[in-house]
Amino acid sequence: PGFYSAAGQTKCKPCEAGYYCLSGAGREQCEPGYYSYEGAFVCTICKPGYLCDGKGKTSPVEDPCQPGEYCPIIEGDGNAVTKAKKLQCPEGTFQPGTGKSSFHDCQPCPPGFVCTTTAEPTVECPVGFYCPGVTISQDFIDELNDGSPTLNLSPNGLSTNGMQFPCPPGTYNDIPGITHVSQCKLCSQGRYCRS
Repeated sequence: PGFYSAAGQTKCKPCEAGYYCLSGAGREQCEPGYYSYEGAFVCTICKPGYLCDGKGKTSPVEDPCQPGEYCPIIEGDGNAVTKAKKLQCPEGTFQPGTGKSSFHDCQPCPPGFVCTTTAEPTVECPVGFYCPGVTISQDFIDELNDGSPTLNLSPNGLSTNGMQFPCPPGTYNDIPGITHVSQCKLCSQGRYCRS
């Protein structure tokens, strides 16, 4: 194993990287999600955080997951092959790196910001709102492990997107990036503040 000979050849040669050679008579390319070094008789699954898209990969760290996503190894079932699978970080979280493999690499949106993409907190909390940040509960992590996550970003039901909340009626905010309702200012006497 690990060697092959082509038709008409009298000497075996090592199986090239990206291929596997079982019987000595031929070679096969590694399937997507797998790689091999020279002389391999089996292909090996790529490292978590790396997709190894396409056939014939020669390294366990090709095609890294991009910012905003993570790529865990997912066990195959039925005809599915065990390999890394690309998953988006949930809304309300961000992940700025590459080659990440776990939901735990997704960070909660920080106070004072709105995460409009899952790659980075991109927008400072707008005027008229406060942004307390996102807290990820153990219940959410348990749901994620069960395959049915629902991140509740709107505990008071007033959020416009789960991360920013309007200042209550009778208050206003003229400073971007505030993090708590107590930072909303009371309307001056004789003035009307739209909510």
